[in-house]
Amino acid sequence: MASARSWRKSSALQRSANDAARVAAGRSRDEPVRMTARIRPDSPQVDVCLGAIAVVTGPEDRHVTDVVDFERRWAAASATPFSAMGCRTYRPIDDVECAIVDAVRQAIDRSGLERGDIDGVVVATSDDAVDVAKHAFARRVLEQTGMTEAIPTVLSMQQCCSSMSAVRYARWLCAGGAARHVVVVAFDAARDDNLRLREYAFFGDCVVACVVSRDWPGEYMIGGPEIRMSFDGVKGEDTFASRASLSRRVFDDALDAAGVAHADVVRVFPTNLYRPLVMANAAAIGLPTSAFHFESTLSTHAHCGNCDWLLNLDNYSRTVGLGDGDVYVGYATAPGFAAATVLVAGSGHEANK
Repeated sequence: MASARSWRKSSALQRSANDAARVAAGRSRDEPVRMTARIRPDSPQVDVCLGAIAVVTGPEDRHVTDVVDFERRWAAASATPFSAMGCRTYRPIDDVECAIVDAVRQAIDRSGLERGDIDGVVVATSDDAVDVAKHAFARRVLEQTGMTEAIPTVLSMQQCCSSMSAVRYARWLCAGGAARHVVVVAFDAARDDNLRLREYAFFGDCVVACVVSRDWPGEYMIGGPEIRMSFDGVKGEDTFASRASLSRRVFDDALDAAGVAHADVVRVFPTNLYRPLVMANAAAIGLPTSAFHFESTLSTHAHCGNCDWLLNLDNYSRTVGLGDGDVYVGYATAPGFAAATVLVAGSGHEANK
């Protein structure tokens, strides 16, 4: 993992490239990229932002190699030494519902909003973890967080891309006027340690909450959330070439929808698959692996399902820092799915009247 200083130097070089791209496009060198949500042709332009990210994991690190029968099971899955995978520890969560409540409380507190200001809460998770949202789950979470005016929704069936669709749905609610502030909370947690080790990732536990809003100046403007599906991939019958094609298409579609180019992108926040697979995904969309921020959290948290891209975004903002007007991309992949959304950092947001 590169040092924070070298990352900042790299970001400065990238911003110089961004400046040149802006000038070539006829924009001012100092002009921040501005995202607008247009849900229908006659709708007013509405800025929707995301911020106040809160991450909750388990209290202690465990080594991935502590999983029962690790050596034999990994040898059966791959001939590559596990040390090349980039995954070292994970942080199991004992009570996922309590962690969800904690993350939501932290996100609202960081936003400075009141509980009664929240109009909706969208809970996103992978299929394997959706049974955590059992009977009276919504009532308990709303009651314990004080969001008694918020309309709850659970979004799943898109595996590690579910939280990207949750952000897209929250953005749509805000842009269309159905909500001012929506809390999005993503969670994934293995029900059994024997289910953690897979051939493409080691599964950790995590909860991430954030606020999506039309009336509150968050840290990022949201632009171009896109998700695509390949049913062959869902069935496990896709190929490397078809997966690469799906990734390129969704990434390019997200940039096009937001009106930005590849040259504008400073960092990408991907799903924490094993390092060789992330490198392959980077090559598929035509960016160097150095543009992907994931190695730190992959090493310490493993693969936390649909939480990963938000986890990596939060880690980057805290350890490296954001550049005003810089363009970032959240990028999630799962068997049969790919999703991407553009996020523009800075204080250029003006609250919608």
